Amino acid sequence: MGIIAKDSLMIKSYRHKGWFLCYNSKNHYYKIKDSHAFWIEY
Repeated sequence: MGIIAKDSLMIKSYRHKGWFLCYNSKNHYYKIKDSHAFWIEY
């Protein structure tokens, strides 16, 4: 399961071992394989 990433929802992100770790406006934590791929709740 995943949600298609929207740049407007991404507050901050950083790379970690090939993943992008992202936080959205509700401070939910996601890891994604690519900045334009799916967000997966972690």
